[in-house]
Formats: sequence, C-alpha cells, structure tokens
Amino acid sequence: MADLDGDGRKEFISVQPNGDIVAWYNALGFAEMPWGGDSKKIGVGFTDPSRVFFADLSGDGKAEIIVLQPDGVLTAWYNALGFEAMPWGASKTIGTGFSDPARIRFADLSGDGKAEIMSIQPDGTITAWYNALGFETMPWGAAKTVGTGFTEPSRVLFADISGDGKAEIVTVQPDGTVTAWYNALGFETMPWGPSATLGAGFPEPARVL
Repeated sequence: MADLDGDGRKEFISVQPNGDIVAWYNALGFAEMPWGGDSKKIGVGFTDPSRVFFADLSGDGKAEIIVLQPDGVLTAWYNALGFEAMPWGASKTIGTGFSDPARIRFADLSGDGKAEIMSIQPDGTITAWYNALGFETMPWGAAKTVGTGFTEPSRVLFADISGDGKAEIVTVQPDGTVTAWYNALGFETMPWGPSATLGAGFPEPARVL
C-alpha cells in the first residue's frame, strides 16, 4: 500500500503473477472496502514482487515506484501523474550494491516528507542514509546507525505510528508480540525513545504489513 495521489490516504496495490501492478484508489479512507472507481494498471513486467518498493522520495506526497535490479542497482521512477495509469516520469539510479531486497526499507525518519533508505546488515545493524536531495540520482547524505541486534530482517518494519511525520521502528517478536519504539530524535544515531506494545498474537512476521 502507498499514497499514489498525495491526498494522505494509501491506495491498495497488487503485483499480479503476470508482472502487472494494479492499484485501487482509496476513496473512503478508513472504511470497509474503501476502494472507489476503476483500478489502474501502474506497472508491467514486475515479475518478482520482493524487488518492488513504493516510497515518496521527492517529498511531494506521492509515492514513487522503486525496483531492485538483479545487479544490485536501485532504480526509481518519479510519480508525475498521481493515481493514473502508468503515472511514472523520469527514472533515476538511487543506489548500488543492494543485493538482497529483504534487507531494504524506505521510511521518512527525519519528518521532512522525503523517505530515507535503510539497510539491515547481516550483523543486525540497521544503517540509514538521509535523503538530502529528494528525487535525484544517489540523493543520500550522511549515514547513521539507527538500530542494532535486528538479525531477522523479516521482523523489522518502519511506520509513523505517532502521526508526527517521523517513522517509528517496529519489530515482530518471536512470541508474536509487536513492539514499537518512538522516534524521538528524527534522523539521528539511535533516535528511539520509549517502547510500546502494539499487538499480540502475530507469530508470522510475513503477515504483518
């Protein structure tokens, strides 16, 4: 799910078995079956769903589409048209050397509207690079260590729980508890404040979005 039109509500997006990406407009917000109007085909040829990401890199409120190529290059296409069929404009190379899509996350840690990129390292360290330039080639500035001890990438999520524009870090524990740490400092080394239990009974992290 991602906000494609910039209205603050996330659209529902499905990567089909044939490689098409189909999106449904969020017309009603938080409601049962809120999707309105006809669906839009917003991509073709994306046969590996694990390599597809959506994040607002430009800071305009509309999510870009990002793909991790087999050679480790991250390519992003600018969302020029919002919720429309094939809305993508120019592409940019925004990263190299990212071989494992399961270790990549995008989230706005600083609260400036532009998503940072994060990498969960094999030793459990989470490294984040500040999005200094928006939608540009290799827009990343300084790197910060924002976590340690996260050896299972599938259990790590980022989302703005507090509503202040800065993403919290969320982890699904082996006992099924979902724990979040408040983003108190923004884009800083280990910016997390107090933790809160968000849920229980979620033993399969792949089912938590």
